[in-house]
Amino acid sequence: MNAPEGGVVDLVNGIIADAATRRASDVHIDPGDNDVRVAFRIDGVLQENQRLPLIIGPNVVARLKVMAGLLTYRSDIPQEGAIPAKSSGVDTDVRVATLPTIAGERVVLRLMANTARFFKLDDLGHSPARVERLRHILASPLGLFLVVGPAGSGKTTTLAAMLSHIAKTRPGVSILSVEDPVEIRIPGVTQVEL
Repeated sequence: MNAPEGGVVDLVNGIIADAATRRASDVHIDPGDNDVRVAFRIDGVLQENQRLPLIIGPNVVARLKVMAGLLTYRSDIPQEGAIPAKSSGVDTDVRVATLPTIAGERVVLRLMANTARFFKLDDLGHSPARVERLRHILASPLGLFLVVGPAGSGKTTTLAAMLSHIAKTRPGVSILSVEDPVEIRIPGVTQVEL
């Protein structure tokens, strides 16, 4: 028996709201043989949040697809979309990626703080000496800067803060980013999504 429509809407909105409240960067919805595992990635670590009855899984996936503007009748292909902020009742943009598996469709939600919130170099949590060193490096006319780490560790936020700093301190420079996907809109930067 399928869950009532209102029940699935409330369930999906509740999962997203709970993930946002707990500052999760991702939500994984994985169908298994006996149930559907819902896990949150918090501080780079995937933590199980709850298990749902297997029969509800397709309804949850369908609801997320509707919210993200994906094709609900296609479960045989991977799809990507986005749920705008507040569509789920929280002030968070959500990227949605589906993947067909032998147990059913897997969904990964990427939660991003609303783009109105923006970080500066001083907001990244580094020591003043490290921030000053970073400013010195960013003033260099050429070079390569690698930002690495696990999911949810702040790579995108760091790069956005760096590009914003360059755009503000060097107005004569044209900045173009190629991203997959564009997660944070940066004033003064031309952004291209792959």
